[in-house]
Amino acid sequence: LKVANTEDELTNIKAGWVDDPTKRGDYCKLCSCDESKRTIDCREKDLTFVPKTFDQSWTPRIIDLRNNPRLNFLGARSFAEVGDMLEEIRLPENISYISYRLFDGLDKLQ
Repeated sequence: LKVANTEDELTNIKAGWVDDPTKRGDYCKLCSCDESKRTIDCREKDLTFVPKTFDQSWTPRIIDLRNNPRLNFLGARSFAEVGDMLEEIRLPENISYISYRLFDGLDKLQ
């Protein structure tokens, strides 16, 4: 796992980063959202990007991204759209790059 100061430091990149909501999609359309548990379950969805939009009236506490072998890159502010109440992110084992700005605004993360 590498946390870099700039996106340019990454070499041998296996995936690119896309910030376009039409290409990354919506959390609750690609994953299972449970308002009562305040969770987003994206396990085994074969994601290559973290979804971009979240148009719900509630704020998730947990996002589970485990078992997505093609998800190996998390860009800056990947979770910005889900709000600042996120407490836990369950990552896939194969993550090879996390932007140092991934956690900007996620002050409740444990």
